[in-house]
Amino acid sequence: MKTYSHIFLTIMSMIILPIASFAQCLTLSQPLFLQAPDSICAENKELVIKASRVKEIGAKYFWRTPMKDTITTDSTLRILQPSVLNSGDYFVAILMDTCRTELFGPINVQVLGVQKTKADTVKRVLTCNSSEISITSTYKTSNSVFGQWRSTEGVVFDKPKSPTTLVKGLPQGESTVIWLLSTTVCPFFVKDTFIIQHEIAPVLQTDGTTLKVGEASKTIHLGHVAGSNLNLITDVKINITKPPKHGVLNILSDGKRLTYNRNDDFNGRDAFELTVCNLKCPNLCSAPVPYTIDVLFDEHYPNVTMPKMLAPHDLGEAKVFRIEKIEDYPENELQILNRWGNKILTFKNYKNQTAWDGHKGSDLLPAGAYYYLFQAQDPTGKPLKPLASIFYVVY
Repeated sequence: MKTYSHIFLTIMSMIILPIASFAQCLTLSQPLFLQAPDSICAENKELVIKASRVKEIGAKYFWRTPMKDTITTDSTLRILQPSVLNSGDYFVAILMDTCRTELFGPINVQVLGVQKTKADTVKRVLTCNSSEISITSTYKTSNSVFGQWRSTEGVVFDKPKSPTTLVKGLPQGESTVIWLLSTTVCPFFVKDTFIIQHEIAPVLQTDGTTLKVGEASKTIHLGHVAGSNLNLITDVKINITKPPKHGVLNILSDGKRLTYNRNDDFNGRDAFELTVCNLKCPNLCSAPVPYTIDVLFDEHYPNVTMPKMLAPHDLGEAKVFRIEKIEDYPENELQILNRWGNKILTFKNYKNQTAWDGHKGSDLLPAGAYYYLFQAQDPTGKPLKPLASIFYVVY
């Protein structure tokens, strides 16, 4: 009966009396010694700390840890799935009934890893038109912790084992650079990631565009022109430095395409000038590039009006042989023939500024019916169908 009473009282005393109330009333003939690793990885399944054994019957081991005080019946303390919160000093004492010895220790253990509330860092870095940049990690090295930079093939570091390094050989676009910390027992227990965006200056190449007969507009994709690098740049802005004279440009929402809409009555060659800037690096812009638009001529010369009469003594427009829209056809030939089809005069690259006034040499042609034969080329050099009809010289 006494045995059961003793056990019951012992259990009740352990429940009722808090650990902190144990009095230091025991001494040991020999001090306790602690054994533990200097450091372990947070990914380890357990942290094991051993104390030297004692022979006292009924002795328990009182542990003071960075997290909480605990009691074991064995001389080994096991912490399952330790985290960095378990890093610090560990002490041990012998506990019997309500008395314990002094605390022996400390022994220091570092659990290496990243707390859940402090995840591996990720930083974004921008470099404008340069294939190298200096970066610094917030994670430093020490006597027991060493670091190492890693990245994709071709990227090099002037100080591959220093938290501050010059990164060289960055390719165009995005590169990932990682700073890794390790110990001899815990490789790569933390990492600092840098996502480096190497932005480049836009390069434009000129490219002639043609509007076929009947087409009123054309979409131009600047990134599809051979030699252009716009498809390697995420965000760009088109600047129209010189607008077209015979049409309107509209920039589309993607910033890499535009549409040219010609004026209704225009045929011939139009031109404009563009630059493109990298929006992430506003100072990175292309050189101004000229573009041409060739609006093909209708083979029937829809905009040409040939005169029906030449009146050399008149004071109006009929005083000279004026051809409307002749400026659209700079490469041309005009022949004047008599009523029998014999060639009288030939003009190469006829212009209204030097329009014919009815003279052949120093004499005016006699009044009467004559014929003209007008032949021109489109901007590509293709001959167009000739125009031929009658006109009258009157006085």
